[in-house]
Amino acid sequence: MNRVPVPAAGKLFSTEQLEQWKDEIAAWWGKEKLRYDHKRIVELFRNWFKVSKDEAIEMEFNSREDPEKFIEQFLDSLVTDFKKKLHKRQVVRIDVKMSFQFGAFATTEFPAGSGREYQHDVPGHAGIVGQVYYRDGSKQTMFQRFISHPFWQYSHQTAQPPVGRK
Repeated sequence: MNRVPVPAAGKLFSTEQLEQWKDEIAAWWGKEKLRYDHKRIVELFRNWFKVSKDEAIEMEFNSREDPEKFIEQFLDSLVTDFKKKLHKRQVVRIDVKMSFQFGAFATTEFPAGSGREYQHDVPGHAGIVGQVYYRDGSKQTMFQRFISHPFWQYSHQTAQPPVGRK
């Protein structure tokens, strides 16, 4: 790929790190995109990147016709999101990596035992995860959450009544 700087990266990451991440994103997206048609990709981009439909359509076009530009947009978005999470303190060390999850199809039964099954096409996702260390000695953990995945949102808890109560 061309060595085009990612604007949001500023001085957070080295050119070598960004180039490695571009390669990793390209490999992940090359497999992940096979799960979706063009319409679904536009919908995903609107959700992932919080962009308008027109911007998502342009990104979908770039993902096919100008993959280098798309990968740079994708990485810029991930770095921008990462930067927004940083505290307003002086960073002394960033120990992070790119994390990827592939999408999946899932069937859930809810409520449990009801026989009502729901089909979910759960998209994959990517993010920067790891530790950020600050001059004041504090540490911040960056991780991915699975809140967009419906089959991870359901839970069921059962509690026994306290002893002596019925």
